[in-house]
Amino acid sequence: MPDAMESEQKPLNEERESEAEKSSEGEENKSRATFRILLLICSLLVFLLVAMVTVYFVRSRMAATSSPDLSGVPSAVKIIRPVPQPDCREMLDFLIAYKVQGQEVITSLRMEAVFESFRRYAEFKNEPVVFRQTVYDFLLRQNAPDNTKKSWQAVFGQNLLDYLRVKLPDCCPDKIRLTQIENL
Repeated sequence: MPDAMESEQKPLNEERESEAEKSSEGEENKSRATFRILLLICSLLVFLLVAMVTVYFVRSRMAATSSPDLSGVPSAVKIIRPVPQPDCREMLDFLIAYKVQGQEVITSLRMEAVFESFRRYAEFKNEPVVFRQTVYDFLLRQNAPDNTKKSWQAVFGQNLLDYLRVKLPDCCPDKIRLTQIENL
């Protein structure tokens, strides 16, 4: 009987040994795959490091060779001049009728509007009637008692600009100058 038990135990032992071998082979394959992945990641990191160092040295050499030799000059001064932006000008004429000391007076006014922004000048060009009507309404409410160029220039210079900045901010000129005044 002992032989029968031994014969039954041998296949069980062999099966256990074959399972143990298979599991150890599976673990070896997993460890090899893990090792290969780690080796690939390390290789990529080394490659990136070498590329970054190369770029750094190439850029530093280019910067060093492109600058002129200023060994004899104590300090270098860089002069930057702003790019001039052309201003856009528009001449506008107005006829204003109002009463001064009981008499009706008609005054011809010519003004120059200076736009330093192309965007605001384009807005002015798109809506000239609205702009002119706004200026005309403002001028009708003004009271220039002595009707001189100086008094009208004060009205045009600051008051009209402030009014236009509020009413028409998109097409407000930067400067307004009274160029001509004539009583008709």
